[in-house]
Amino acid sequence: DAVATTFRNKARDARIELQHHPIAGLRGVFGAQLTHRDFSALGEEAYVEPTRTSSRGVFLLEEYRLGDLRFEAGLRREWQRIEVDSAAPDRHHAGTSASVAATWRFAPRYSLGVSLSRSQRLPTAEELYANGLHMATRTYERGDHGLQAETSRNLDVSLRKHAGSTTFEVTAFHNRVDNY
Repeated sequence: DAVATTFRNKARDARIELQHHPIAGLRGVFGAQLTHRDFSALGEEAYVEPTRTSSRGVFLLEEYRLGDLRFEAGLRREWQRIEVDSAAPDRHHAGTSASVAATWRFAPRYSLGVSLSRSQRLPTAEELYANGLHMATRTYERGDHGLQAETSRNLDVSLRKHAGSTTFEVTAFHNRVDNY
């Protein structure tokens, strides 16, 4: 049997995290991340043109403790550029994700937590530029150059028993996703 299509996916990722000394009771980490990805599907069954994706992001995570309460917050900003080897337009996207959470340890073995988050996921090259039969999944994939960031808004409330002979966690949540 001859190979009909060759997929190449070469990615490089670099990340740095800097932990800071406590400032007014806040403990946290600042960081940055760079990613570069070269992707191609070459051959008879190629369903997407070769692309180069470059992204960079910065993030901050902080924690504050006050007695039996622990508060956490996170923020991430990301920028992405996808270049395609075809007449289709190159794409630029940016996204912001943020979260806040609180945990109350109301008894020695129990805690109650709540978290709110808003997360954005940027579209991949395949989601933007696919146009053809994908034999491995037996599907016809069709990208959309107009895709925007997928945005989810989430609320979670959890009750935990985290010590003793019996442990458990009960969680209720609500998620809403736009541009899925």
